[in-house]
Amino acid sequence: METILYSYHFSMVGHLFSFLIPVLVGSGMLVFAIKKKSAEEKAKETKWDIFITSLLRIIAGIVGPFILVAGIWAEVDLIKEHFQYKEIYKSGEMYVVEGLVEDFHPMPFMGHDIESFTVNDIYFQYNGVGEIVNGYNRPKCYGGVVEGNGQHLKIKYIMNEDAGLEGVTEHIILYIAEIED
Repeated sequence: METILYSYHFSMVGHLFSFLIPVLVGSGMLVFAIKKKSAEEKAKETKWDIFITSLLRIIAGIVGPFILVAGIWAEVDLIKEHFQYKEIYKSGEMYVVEGLVEDFHPMPFMGHDIESFTVNDIYFQYNGVGEIVNGYNRPKCYGGVVEGNGQHLKIKYIMNEDAGLEGVTEHIILYIAEIED
């Protein structure tokens, strides 16, 4: 008998939050860059104030649009990836591995590390701290379902060969079930 511990889903709250931060920061910088001062404010400024304000406005005018575009681009990419993963999940065209968790390396609470483990020589890793990604990525110390060595799991996953490092394949978990013996 198997008990489902994780099934792929889309976290709108996480994605909305990740989308709002660059939009708010980029928009705020743009508003600062184009905002005009009143005559009273200009009269009170020293030459140094004028120089610093002008420099900050130039920087905000360059960096603000970059943050705005990069944030929107990243969010659109995450949403596009979600629809791809959702289609794969619905079709059932995933790799499946079943066995005991081995080589479990838990992420320490408040640590800068990854959590990793293997099941039948298939390596999985994730870091759930502040990371908005599609697929399972919750470490044990933050309520994750992978508890440690010897846990009997069935995992359905897909492979991402564009994980950033040449020759490295990332295994993205879309389903975890615990097998009761």
